[in-house]
Amino acid sequence: MKVKIGTRLFLFAIGVAAISIITVVVAQRYTFMKGVRLLGKETVEQRIGDISKELARRYEQAGGWEFVQNRKNIPARFFLNLESDKGGVRSNPIARRAIDLVIYDKNRDWVAGTSQEKEEVVESELVANGRLIGYISLAISQPSLSRQELRFARRQFDSLLLVGLAVLGFAVIIAWLLARSMVKPIKQLSSATQKLELGNFDVELDVSRQDELGELGWRFNDLAEALRKAKADREQWVADISHELRTPLAALKAELEALEDGYRPITTDSIKSLSSEVQRLELLTDDLYQLTQSDSGTLSLNKEHLDMNQLIKEGLSQFCERFEERSLAVAYNGSKAICIYADENRLKQLFANLLENSLRYTDVGGRIEISHKVYDKTIQVIIKDSEPGVPTESLSMLFNRLYRVDPSRNRITGSSGLGLAICKGIVEAHQGTISADHSSLGGIQVKIELPIGEANK
Repeated sequence: MKVKIGTRLFLFAIGVAAISIITVVVAQRYTFMKGVRLLGKETVEQRIGDISKELARRYEQAGGWEFVQNRKNIPARFFLNLESDKGGVRSNPIARRAIDLVIYDKNRDWVAGTSQEKEEVVESELVANGRLIGYISLAISQPSLSRQELRFARRQFDSLLLVGLAVLGFAVIIAWLLARSMVKPIKQLSSATQKLELGNFDVELDVSRQDELGELGWRFNDLAEALRKAKADREQWVADISHELRTPLAALKAELEALEDGYRPITTDSIKSLSSEVQRLELLTDDLYQLTQSDSGTLSLNKEHLDMNQLIKEGLSQFCERFEERSLAVAYNGSKAICIYADENRLKQLFANLLENSLRYTDVGGRIEISHKVYDKTIQVIIKDSEPGVPTESLSMLFNRLYRVDPSRNRITGSSGLGLAICKGIVEAHQGTISADHSSLGGIQVKIELPIGEANK
């Protein structure tokens, strides 16, 4: 049988309250009866002195223990000064209790009285004229209560029972309110979770609690927000990929239809044009595959000892002619070998993408500067270019896949928008960081920090 958590909380709270009340009642009864026993003992202890005096007086009058010698039942008049008890025998606490009295001589030989096994025994010395004449022992049994005492005790227990029932009723109300306050946010969370399962990410909990359930609600809202963002990014990703694929496919289709209809002859130039579009599709497919590997953490690295200075120089040499075509001045002050433990092909792709980005977006006649700094365990490479720059709000998004500052996504002013995203994946695969900022030359400054790795050991 399935028991809901609210019912469990309710029953648990009621159970704790009931056990607590029962414990209090039992403890109170035990305490009361113990108090009665202590009262009887204290009363006997208070009167045992009077009994001892009375027995000593009679001992002196009789000149010995002959007045009680060998008696098993000792009359109360032998040891109680009843005349001093204004209320008489009935009001005397000792006379109303079962008392086992035993008298011993000074050698502790039995003289009179009957002794039974009792839990409590009060013993006192008997002294007459300053000399020891014997001992007296009182064994006290369970005291018997008078009617008035019984009525008083019954009223106390009845009052305690009523208070216990009232407390139990109050506990029921508190337990119900507690269970309700605990279950309500859980039900809301369960309902909101079902909406997430159905793909409705536009859900948010109204969280006002400051406890663990409130923290769980905030976590849920963060999760819902992350899912909404992931959904939006996925939709944008699909739309961007479709757009990137549509352009070369449309160009291929148009050229193939022209060739089929005879509007364009099959020549070397037409075949090269078709080949360039196929190559563009291939590059885009490779970039997408590499991004997928980077996201899943499966980007393979073949690390070896490399000279970072040589890698940068080789990258620059591949762009020399293109830099000259756009009259871009390039400055690199590296000369000393910088040993690093990394993947050569990945780093070549990293610098190629960054240089391609500077080449594409820097105005004609601009300037590009590359510098580096070596620290104890890391190397920092900075690539700066001149105008144009980008808005501050775009700097943090430059490494997002398919992001371009130009919202029109015009191919004349930009590429597919995957280059910088791939750079980020390569750097993070090497346990490094990459960031963008405004350049002192007026354009963008890209800063890369890579661990030197085993090469520095």
